[in-house]
Amino acid sequence: MAVSLQQVACVGRNTFQASKSAARRPKTPVVKGVAGMPWSTEAKRNPAALILSTGLAWAAVTLSASAADLSSGEDVFSGNCAACHSGGGNVIEASRTLQKDAITQYLDGGLSEAAIVKQVQNGKNAMPAWSGRLSEDEINDVAAYVYDQASNDKW
Repeated sequence: MAVSLQQVACVGRNTFQASKSAARRPKTPVVKGVAGMPWSTEAKRNPAALILSTGLAWAAVTLSASAADLSSGEDVFSGNCAACHSGGGNVIEASRTLQKDAITQYLDGGLSEAAIVKQVQNGKNAMPAWSGRLSEDEINDVAAYVYDQASNDKW
């Protein structure tokens, strides 16, 4: 049995239930959707508009969070890593830079944020472990920054 959007009434935060009485309710310019979010009557009539607007909102939140992480990662890098890795280099072991090719070759796990996180947390060879000095968020942020710099050839 097909149920139209007009027949769906919000029962709880994320629970929907088909309701015949919902179809008899008068249309309002704005209706409350999941978790009290307002949806226009256009989105109510056009599911594609609802999906598109929800997707765009999610993308905006995701992109702004990523930008903040990279900015924080740059600050962490400048304050803690740049002494040895200024400009993506390595003053201790010149061949083991933060360039894409070197990370791919020398880092356990290759060029990935997870591999960079592991290296920052545990250290290796001349690089000290930072897990006791930096918070988990700072380590994740600096790993995202290093990954972004290396994978996009920004060094």
